[in-house]
Amino acid sequence: MTLRAVGGEVTGLTLTFYVDDGWAAPAVGDLCALDTNHNWTVCDTVNDTCPLGRVLAVSAGVDPGSARRIATVEIFRYRACVHLLTNAAIAVGASIQTNVNASNNIEAVGSWNGTLVVSDPGGAGYADVLV
Repeated sequence: MTLRAVGGEVTGLTLTFYVDDGWAAPAVGDLCALDTNHNWTVCDTVNDTCPLGRVLAVSAGVDPGSARRIATVEIFRYRACVHLLTNAAIAVGASIQTNVNASNNIEAVGSWNGTLVVSDPGGAGYADVLV
């Protein structure tokens, strides 16, 4: 594990994680979740998941002969306002979860989960969310 500071738009902590073997094609910008089956591993988000952060970089594993990949992830800080893509209108005040049909999109969830939409794009676009 590595801690490092990154300049530019990234304001949160960045950590490196192993990528779960079941995540076929992680890419820069993908939302990710903590994989609870392995240590220091992230996985693709599924429905009903609050994202842990956003992938900033993906690289080949450091172990010779290993196919294990490593991802650098911007961890969403507690109560940070993040700009997340949505493919449908989301009401201000709603909680969010990842959209199972598009891992980089969010959608409204019916129950409170600790997230809060603070701006609505009025349809598809970017919403500001307190995470």
